[in-house]
Amino acid sequence: MTPIMKNKIFYWLLSAVLILLSFLYLSYLTANNPLDSEENNIEIKFTNLLPTTLINKKPDLLSLHKDYPDVTPYLLEFCYGIPLTSDSSYLQELKKFIAQDYVLKTERELKKRFTDLNHHKTRIKGAFGRLKFHFKDFKTPEEVIFSNTNYNYNATCYNESVLVGLERYIGGNHPVIIEALNPSDFPEWIRNGMEEEFMDRDVVSAWISTLLIKETTGFHIEEMIRWGKIHVITEMGLRIDNKDIAPEEILRWSNIQYKWALSNESKFWKYLMDENLLFDSNEKNRAYLINNGPYTIGLPKESPDRMGQFLGYQMVRNYILRKTLSCQNCHQLVIKKYYNHTPLKKHPMKSSEIKIDVELNENNLPTNINWSAEDGAIKDENASAFLLSIWDPKEKNTMKIDLWTKDMSIEEMKQFFHQSLLSMADTFEKATGENLICEDLRDYCLHFAEKMEILPE
Repeated sequence: MTPIMKNKIFYWLLSAVLILLSFLYLSYLTANNPLDSEENNIEIKFTNLLPTTLINKKPDLLSLHKDYPDVTPYLLEFCYGIPLTSDSSYLQELKKFIAQDYVLKTERELKKRFTDLNHHKTRIKGAFGRLKFHFKDFKTPEEVIFSNTNYNYNATCYNESVLVGLERYIGGNHPVIIEALNPSDFPEWIRNGMEEEFMDRDVVSAWISTLLIKETTGFHIEEMIRWGKIHVITEMGLRIDNKDIAPEEILRWSNIQYKWALSNESKFWKYLMDENLLFDSNEKNRAYLINNGPYTIGLPKESPDRMGQFLGYQMVRNYILRKTLSCQNCHQLVIKKYYNHTPLKKHPMKSSEIKIDVELNENNLPTNINWSAEDGAIKDENASAFLLSIWDPKEKNTMKIDLWTKDMSIEEMKQFFHQSLLSMADTFEKATGENLICEDLRDYCLHFAEKMEILPE
């Protein structure tokens, strides 16, 4: 055998060994990936409920309420603006709604684009089956309803079901979207997220964030980690057949946005530390770090939005991968860290006084406002305005007192209302768990701030 032949055989054998070792190493990594999962067999009903479907089938209101108790009032009254008074009137109003040019075009596009949803159905069912494998007591949705929400929502959750607005996945630059939507209500950053690739992610993430991992009320770092858990568990669910998926799909970003976040991660950490934001609980700052927007306020305008969610995702994901923890451990990890399960001791009931003094001029207009709160150690602090809403449970209505002094500037009033609206969104979310409508309200708050030109530079 010639030396050349010997060399060829040697290198062939070496290559074969290296390939085998690489295969074994990759097999080891795959077998030990904490995000791997089996898939429990579950049942989910999938339903198409477009406005044209309702027109063709003409179901009566009693049947609609019986079949879709949560979805019917939301879809017809809120999304379509149709009062549910009688069978004939709702069908007549529904026909008027569909007759609008943009609705007709939207319905045609939905029927054309989403004639076959089997890929999405298989992926969504598989994702919830994987979640059920990890969380034995986890309640999965009984039904996923595909509909047209008149551009209101991507995916919204109810007790037993998830409602998916298919029109939010036509594609942000589709002619129907460009023609139908007011650019001031749907700016480019919102339209960029109206892509079909995000649909399955939105269904799974919405269910997890609503029913599995509830919103925190403490420091921003807690809410960042909460979103990290949501994203990691969403990723675990969507790794059908344990195949990796792009992190930008989980984050609802483009690849460019994801790369920007990675390259500026350390700078973002420094920004949070310098501004003392990790252990801050200011609701406005939380909105800037966590909520949807054109970018993360406080960072350069080329930054993606929700950088706080990204950092939480990085922390939770890196931690469980390094520690080889399961997603179940990941969920329990942060619960143990942030919540004290020691039973609370009973204490006697106490009362607390909040006092507001308003000085009026001869025309009964406020000239000076002072307030005190004994629990907050606040004594006769000056204020320029207050908005007081009191719910009367007997009369089922709201009593309001809104006052401001003549010295309050228009610029201050703009900021006051912006911060009040953000606070209302947070309060409503804490009280009801309706996170998706609150995200819409926060989107409006951002729109309000842009229109009033009060966004920080």
